[in-house]
Amino acid sequence: MKEKVYLINREIFYVLSFGSLILTCLELVKPRLVLAWLNINLWLAVWLASGIIMLAIKPGRATAKK
Repeated sequence: MKEKVYLINREIFYVLSFGSLILTCLELVKPRLVLAWLNINLWLAVWLASGIIMLAIKPGRATAKK
């Protein structure tokens, strides 16, 4: 189950990363094109949360025994 959640989250992270690259290129080509339609802060917050979750549930990670 943990591996499936990790794979889904990894794909979401990749899609958000690639989307950020595309949106950045569009913003460089035509300024204010993306910012007029999309809240970039929310996009980056979801991207950051996805990355943190991906690191937190990475399968095969050694855990400290107490």
